[in-house]
Amino acid sequence: MPFKWRLKKTRSYEISSKNSFIVGVYLLDNSFLECTLNSDSTGQECLDSIAQRIELSETCYFGLRFVTKKLQFHWADLDRPLKRQLDKYAQPSSHPHCLYFGVMFYVAGAHRISDDVARYHYYLQLKNDIVDGRLPCSVEQAVRLAAFSLQGQ
Repeated sequence: MPFKWRLKKTRSYEISSKNSFIVGVYLLDNSFLECTLNSDSTGQECLDSIAQRIELSETCYFGLRFVTKKLQFHWADLDRPLKRQLDKYAQPSSHPHCLYFGVMFYVAGAHRISDDVARYHYYLQLKNDIVDGRLPCSVEQAVRLAAFSLQGQ
C-alpha cells in the first residue's frame, strides 16, 4: 500500500530558531532580496551575502542604511551585530527588518571602478541622487552624465 504525501507548495517559510532573523534589502534597481542571518551576524556579513547574490566583487564603496525611529536614514555599522543595531535604532516595522543598499561615499575617478556590477550600482545611486535633488548638478554636468550613461549601455 503506497503512502500518499501531501506537501504544501508555498514560497514562504518561517524561521523557528531564536538565533535567526530575516532582513529585507532594497537594491538600487528597486529589486528586493531577503537574507537570513544569525543574531550575531555583522552588517558586513549581510553586505557580503547581498554582494554574492548580485555578483558584486567590490563592496568597499557600498553599505546598508535603515530608517531610524526619528524617520531619518542611518548607515549600519558593518563591524557590529546587525540585529542589535536594528532593535535599538531602527523604526519598529513589520517583519522583516528593511535595509537599503547604497553607495556610502563618492570617489573621484569612478570610471576606474573595474567591476561592472559595482560601476552599474554606483551610477544608479548617482542618478537617483541627482534626480531626487540630494546632489546638485549643473546642466553641463547633467549632459555629460547622460552621455556616459548612454555609452555604458
